[in-house]
Amino acid sequence: GQRVSDLLATLGISKQALNAPLRQLLDTHLVIMTTDEQDRRARCLSLSEDGAALEARLSQTQREVLAQVF
Repeated sequence: GQRVSDLLATLGISKQALNAPLRQLLDTHLVIMTTDEQDRRARCLSLSEDGAALEARLSQTQREVLAQVF
């Protein structure tokens, strides 16, 4: 999983900006939030089975579109 703090830094957004979209992903069970084993204060995000399946479908579609372009 990726730490929430790392995701915020990567995206360059605030916790407030991430809150609503992250809550929606958690509510639809596409993302799972767990406690970091090394730092109990930190939260880690990972894809659920449904989230991984959605990501695979979206990535495949992108690969197909890029293959047509090139």
